[in-house]
Amino acid sequence: MDIYLNFKNESREAIAFYEKVFQTEASGITTYGEMPGIEQMNLPEEAKKSNHECTAEHL
Repeated sequence: MDIYLNFKNESREAIAFYEKVFQTEASGITTYGEMPGIEQMNLPEEAKKSNHECTAEHL
């Protein structure tokens, strides 16, 4: 199952919270600023820090 959560400006804190709650570690965290071709989208710097994708496995 894939779950996508969107957070404005506090995505890193939210990921840390869910890691603790579900006793797992996130992997594959990607921000909008790290996406291929983002340079052409002209996003504000703050938006580039937002979380785009995060993968975690619950054991």
